[in-house]
Amino acid sequence: MQIHRLVHAVLGPALAAAALLLSACGGSDNPPMPPTITSQPANVTVTEPATATFSVAATPATEGTALTYQWQRQTAGTWTNVPGATAASYTTPATTRAADNGAQFRVVVGTGADMPAVTSSAATLTVDAPAVAWQADTLVTGGGTQTLAIRANGELWSWGLNNDGALGRADGDTVTTPSQVTALGNTVRSVAAGAWYSVALLANGTVWAWGSSDRIGAAVGSPLSTRLPLQVTGLTGMRAISTRYWHTLALRDDGTVWGFGPENFGALGPSIGNGAARQLAGLSNVRQVSAGEQHSIALLADGTVRTWGSNTLGQLGVDSGGAQRTTPQTVPLTNVTAVAATSFASFALRSDGTLWRWGSFAGTTLNVPTQVTAPGGGTITRLAPGNAHLHYLRSDNTLFGFGENSLGRVGIGTTGGQVTTPTQLSGIGTVSDVGAGEFHGLALRSDGRVFSWGHNLSRQLRGISGPDTNTPQDTSFTR
Repeated sequence: MQIHRLVHAVLGPALAAAALLLSACGGSDNPPMPPTITSQPANVTVTEPATATFSVAATPATEGTALTYQWQRQTAGTWTNVPGATAASYTTPATTRAADNGAQFRVVVGTGADMPAVTSSAATLTVDAPAVAWQADTLVTGGGTQTLAIRANGELWSWGLNNDGALGRADGDTVTTPSQVTALGNTVRSVAAGAWYSVALLANGTVWAWGSSDRIGAAVGSPLSTRLPLQVTGLTGMRAISTRYWHTLALRDDGTVWGFGPENFGALGPSIGNGAARQLAGLSNVRQVSAGEQHSIALLADGTVRTWGSNTLGQLGVDSGGAQRTTPQTVPLTNVTAVAATSFASFALRSDGTLWRWGSFAGTTLNVPTQVTAPGGGTITRLAPGNAHLHYLRSDNTLFGFGENSLGRVGIGTTGGQVTTPTQLSGIGTVSDVGAGEFHGLALRSDGRVFSWGHNLSRQLRGISGPDTNTPQDTSFTR
């Protein structure tokens, strides 16, 4: 009995202190509890390129305790923390279908580093394709005297007349056979060609240009024409490019429009006193751009169209013509899915499959959008504008063209006159892509073989001398 009392006297205070400590922590029978999630994150569906927001609601086990949050994203089967996503809601950056569709998100909710936490269920992000697709990359194209083609490995090749260095090669001003633009390596994504100059968009979103100093000098910082590509200052994060004769348009990933070149006709907006690259005001949420000779056209994500520049031939499509506009004008068309500009005309493809045009084309001038009478069958998938002719590709892999047919540039087996109704080209087989130069046309057959037709004074058809041709001819060049 005495021993028992002695033990109790010695250990009693220590046991009591331990009991108090356990009580403060919940006790061995009442361990710390994690928060309770009362509302799980829900699946979210957005249309590219919108942001997506995920939210959670939770209550702590002990009233008044602050909660902590850490959102996670599943990548290649592994959950990783999203930097800075430490609130009850998380909003993603602008999403793309290719990178974000099907991504999963969850959140870990706790009350402190040493306390138990709870993980929410996973929510799935679905990214739908936009009603208006982003502008497709141009794989084959032509300028006034040159032809450019991107090989499947990302190399850019050129042939034709190297006037002012438009081929991007140090060959001198002679006509040349197909050869690689080695300065750009194998990272070329899209190309555009104007009169005596050329432009390339690389996979890293930068833009490079070469050729006539009148067209690119201020943009690349060179007072002289350059035979080798130089980077355009200030253009990064770009998604698409377009040229025609004088100026170049570039579309950025954020939907803004940029441009450079001579400040003629208001096609680059109000003058800033030089041809350096600059953002064009009054344009946002743009998905496609196309440069005419004296005007510009942009397609917005909501399916509406903006035009600006010269309107002497009704190419803006907004009134009776004549007045130059340096700010974007709204064309009276809706539900548009693609646009294109020839030198003095504009085209729009609507979601119902109809093709519309305005401006000067095929011998007529239209001041307002007018539907084109076109053969039925298939859906138009690609527009390729030349100087005064237009080709389009249908979903059934057939190719059509119409417009000014001098030099056989429409490619339908006749030369001269105006082709007023789209007419199918033959002798190619199934076509996967189409391009156009000022006076010639180009097509990619499904096996990657390049075909050309039209003017060949500068060897722009096949890189070798020969007559013009009014039907597609195999160039012997494979993409």
